Amino acid sequence: MINLLSDSLLVFAQAAEGSAPAGGGLTSFLIFIPLFGILYFMMIRPQQKKQKEQAEMQKALMAGDKIRTVGGILGTVKGVTETTIKVEVAEGVVIEFLRGAVDRKIDDSAATPAEKK
Repeated sequence: MINLLSDSLLVFAQAAEGSAPAGGGLTSFLIFIPLFGILYFMMIRPQQKKQKEQAEMQKALMAGDKIRTVGGILGTVKGVTETTIKVEVAEGVVIEFLRGAVDRKIDDSAATPAEKK
């Protein structure tokens, strides 16, 4: 990695001086391959994993689950269809949401004592 970094700095320094190194076009192109690899493993792959987990959680919703929507509405799932869920947000108030609107499930164990009352 250090050799690659020093080689890339040498290429950039020579390009700044106006003298092109032999095979400079190929060398400059080859620098981007490890950079893309780093970008993939640091940004793209974790985001894909997070989206997959989110989709699995939304598919696994059942009546009785406590949820938070992307709009910040807290409630309890009362009914589930293929594309929508019915959420009770207050006693007797049921709102229908698309499954994609669910941000996360809320665990009762994670609630504070004030929220459990």
